[in-house]
Amino acid sequence: FDDWNLTLEPGGQVEFSSPTVRNFKDLSASVEPYQKILDTITEWHDVKWVWQGLHPLRSPSELPLLGKPRYRAMSQYMPTQAKHALRMMQTSASVQVSLDGVDPDDMMEKFQCMLRIVPLVNLLFANSPYMDGRATGVHSARALVWRETEPPRCGIPRNFLNWDLKIEDYAEHALDVPMFFIDRPGGLVDFQGSKTFRQFLKEGYGGHTATLADFETHLSTMFYEARLKGFIEFRAVDCVPPSIMLLVAALLVGLIYDNSARNDLVQLLHRYDEQAILDAHLNLPKKGFSGRFGRHDVLGVCKDLVALSKDGLSRWAPESMDLLEPVHERVYLGKTFAEELVSRLGEDLRDKPDDWLEKLL
Repeated sequence: FDDWNLTLEPGGQVEFSSPTVRNFKDLSASVEPYQKILDTITEWHDVKWVWQGLHPLRSPSELPLLGKPRYRAMSQYMPTQAKHALRMMQTSASVQVSLDGVDPDDMMEKFQCMLRIVPLVNLLFANSPYMDGRATGVHSARALVWRETEPPRCGIPRNFLNWDLKIEDYAEHALDVPMFFIDRPGGLVDFQGSKTFRQFLKEGYGGHTATLADFETHLSTMFYEARLKGFIEFRAVDCVPPSIMLLVAALLVGLIYDNSARNDLVQLLHRYDEQAILDAHLNLPKKGFSGRFGRHDVLGVCKDLVALSKDGLSRWAPESMDLLEPVHERVYLGKTFAEELVSRLGEDLRDKPDDWLEKLL
């Protein structure tokens, strides 16, 4: 595999982007170089990796800010919009899955499904109960931090929750989101949110005119729970340990790629209006499996979701069915990863010896 990338994120997080693959065997193989690099760093520098959605001990002021021009521009503008912008940039981590479509209608149906299951899938992988060394009482502190980052470019926009949404509608929405920057040979041109892309198209900025590459850059600065970038990127999952990372992809592939399973998923999701989705997005990171999804107990809905994924994966990738076992355990026990972490590690991590890291999932 040649087309994978390894980059550093603003607070020192390590991000691996796999190549495009067609099956889980290749996906697993593509991750091996990444894991070998991390193992080498561990051996040479005695580094401990924290596989959680939010750094459990450190605040942004205690972590570095990587000096890329892009990150400097974001770190100056985003804190003016919401209180947790730097915490998002420097302390959060996730597992993201990108899926494609065969045509615009297929793409948008998949996009609708993925947006609407965000609260459920986030809950199934909720793995960030700590902030600044103490338990927060929530299951996914990362999810709540992202809600306090910058509303115009984060979360689930209400107007996206429309089964008739077209790709053109997504582009129109993007045109009205405030801009961060554009990239030019002399360096970044920092907008600091002073113009939307639509205004930039009409008026230019500082002698610069808009290009398609500028719009592509702009799309990459919209951090919705699911977003379009020529494919659908699902971004709603807390970071989890390598042993279960492929489970995230397996769950989504079973639900989205198998036509029969997706048809059943569409029927399931039509029971819940946009307000039910948005309420669940706000409340489930706090309430866990005791919460509600519309009028229903969320645990029951999650069981239905897992059953649909298992059915779809049995046809799409039957050789990979075992990947779903850990999520079966979640809904059987009715306990999140976060709850298990707190029961094992306790409420306060600040004075614990370093061996607490060995007890992470």
